[in-house]
Amino acid sequence: MELAALGGALFTGAEVSGGTALAGLGQALQVGGSVVGGLAAKNKADAMAAEEKRKANEEMVAATRKAQDKRRQAELIESKQVAGAAASGGGVATPTIYDLIGDTEQAGFEAVQSEIALGENRRNARLASAKNYKAQGGMDFAGSIFGGLAKGIGGLAKYG
Repeated sequence: MELAALGGALFTGAEVSGGTALAGLGQALQVGGSVVGGLAAKNKADAMAAEEKRKANEEMVAATRKAQDKRRQAELIESKQVAGAAASGGGVATPTIYDLIGDTEQAGFEAVQSEIALGENRRNARLASAKNYKAQGGMDFAGSIFGGLAKGIGGLAKYG
């Protein structure tokens, strides 16, 4: 039976053989299964993307905390330098002490900036990964639709 005849039979109540009807049902189930599989793949990819975004935020929080710790460590070292200079009797207002404290401040600043940059790089990598998961999920879903349509058309041509 040709495709047009099968379609006409389905819509007019004309008689269709049992084998042809079962074949058509089988093809419809294959199409539906393919689309459902693609939707499941998309949902999984979306969940993985959401997890990557969550981890990206955690990367920045962790980097911020490390940067704050580095800043506190630098301030503690500076404080000890000032206290040591004052206790030595040489005074704090000497060029050598100023240079030493300035170097410590610069090292602390660089450590803070390094931690922030590292956190941003990690966050950006996680966000790129999330974007890739989303794109892959969309492609899987679209592929399942096209694959299902191809199976359905192929089945109709085979049994039609």
